[in-house]
Amino acid sequence: MSFSMKRQFYSPPFLSPKSEKSLQELEILPKPDGIYKLDSRPPEVDAVFVSHRHLDHSTYLSFINRQIPIYCSETTQTILQALGETCRTDLEFCVKDIPFKSLRTGGKLKVGSLDVQPVHVDHSVPGAYGFVINASRGTVVYTGDFRIHGAKPEMTRDFVDRV
Repeated sequence: MSFSMKRQFYSPPFLSPKSEKSLQELEILPKPDGIYKLDSRPPEVDAVFVSHRHLDHSTYLSFINRQIPIYCSETTQTILQALGETCRTDLEFCVKDIPFKSLRTGGKLKVGSLDVQPVHVDHSVPGAYGFVINASRGTVVYTGDFRIHGAKPEMTRDFVDRV
């Protein structure tokens, strides 16, 4: 989620998005085809990975097609579900029926033709992960929000060592 993009059109709690369609029309939602609930076509992606629970990384999960599995840590899933149950049920915090799949450091996942290794990282919210993604043409590394100055810098060092 881009905070600056959203602030151009909305000012919560007084003016908030009313529909997924309005977010798409204003080009606030990212554009990948075949990923959202409103899209009548079958999903064109095999999975979505969430590094951690901060708003800019997880708010728009509400709109994801429920046929697409969401990979995240158990901690992130618990936080998302608790927010979904305790926040006002609105457009951006509905995680009901999301097919969550847990991941942990040391695990390896196969999604389509990709091999994904989740590795814990230090962050201001628990349950944060980075990902080492091996594809046929090389390796991609996603850090989440890279930091080494928090309470658990050794976790980020584990990630760097893995990379």
